[in-house]
Amino acid sequence: MSSAVKVSLILAFLIIAASSNAQPKLGDGAKPESPPQTTGLITKIQPEQLKELFTAAGFESEVQKQDDGTVMVLTELAPGHVAIVSPISCTQNKDCGGYVFLLVLSKSERKAWIDAWNDENQFQPAALLVDGKLAFIMAVRVLSGVTPDYVKQSATWFRDVVNDSAFFKPQMPKPRKTPRRR
Repeated sequence: MSSAVKVSLILAFLIIAASSNAQPKLGDGAKPESPPQTTGLITKIQPEQLKELFTAAGFESEVQKQDDGTVMVLTELAPGHVAIVSPISCTQNKDCGGYVFLLVLSKSERKAWIDAWNDENQFQPAALLVDGKLAFIMAVRVLSGVTPDYVKQSATWFRDVVNDSAFFKPQMPKPRKTPRRR
């Protein structure tokens, strides 16, 4: 994934995150208008479908509509870790071509760690936010057709990748020694 794409994804999520005035919390969601599709091949996905499928996968989820009309799904991947799942390539917040996970952790890492992580994990990049927090991102496209189980599994994959980051210990280059002058 090119640096420009990574930066674009990060900026898009920062704008979405900034548009909500509070840390994401479950419990303020709206009721679905109609039951979401949970069988067959999915080529366009609705925020309600994401909520239902993530909930069926064991992750408490809800749909939230922001004041600016932006719709997102909040998904608790682990106690205290709520991911923002933003539908992308949508027509009026419906019929979306995919979705992107964003999880911001309070911990921070050095830029060298993030660069090493991104070299090895190109489909789940990490970023250092302006406030020093660590963010993980993963985009999922559905346009070519995916099963409901694939959507459910994507939340598990993202959670597992974020969990694996705790054990990621890249080989950092050692500082070069300069020869001593006599």
